[in-house]
Amino acid sequence: GSRGTIVGSSCQYGHASGTTTRTRVALGIYVRYRGGRPVYCAKMFFDRIYFYTESVPQLDKALEHHILLVQIREQARRSSDPWKPDGKGDARRIASACESVLSQCGTSSDEIGLRAMLRFERFNGKICILSPVLPLEETLMWRSRFLEAKETSWKAFRSVWMDLLQHPGFARKKPMSEAEAEQFLARYDEWAPTSWYSGPAKQVARAAQCVEHTLSQMKALEDMREQRLREERLRWFRRMPWRDMTMDDLRQPIPIDLRTAQPPNDRKK
Repeated sequence: GSRGTIVGSSCQYGHASGTTTRTRVALGIYVRYRGGRPVYCAKMFFDRIYFYTESVPQLDKALEHHILLVQIREQARRSSDPWKPDGKGDARRIASACESVLSQCGTSSDEIGLRAMLRFERFNGKICILSPVLPLEETLMWRSRFLEAKETSWKAFRSVWMDLLQHPGFARKKPMSEAEAEQFLARYDEWAPTSWYSGPAKQVARAAQCVEHTLSQMKALEDMREQRLREERLRWFRRMPWRDMTMDDLRQPIPIDLRTAQPPNDRKK
């Protein structure tokens, strides 16, 4: 079977800490049983990170934790810069939003038991990486490393992934040795390097897409303009003297912007 499949996830590639089956009882609230009694935890995913709070026996307490996670997400999104790529600055944005919201609400990450787990995908899920459940600061560090390596090359990305596979924080699965990690990653070496866009190559590809999109929009606008002119020309040539035109109108030449048009051949033969 796959190593590190998270319950309820389609992620099959990567290595993550083992998980205990949880059942969702409300949006963002999960329950599991400890000693035969239910305990609840809040969970949320955004910006490639799963955020968890500690498991508590009170459902209303877990709901309060979920509200905090929602506030953190919304503040982080409000402060994001859509024109800048993800990276260390983006990690600081998430950490700052977390600190600000928790401080305003009179609590802390330790008090609510805030933990995080990275989920990083490439190639529409062909590569899916799950980290151990870690403190938020460390999860953000791994996130930055993967994002920076993603913009460089498959070799750089592979190196970061290999480091993560050997992380001692995998609680329910033994961390891989260097040889095991090398064997695990070898399955991607056949196709990932040739499919990988480095930073400069991706920028060129994005620029080409932008140019193509702009040209497509310009052509659409030109087509709309031509269609509008054709309709105006058609209306001008179809004018009926006894209904739409006066004698002064009859003496007026065709408008300048319509002079290049040929009279439409729409009369029935």
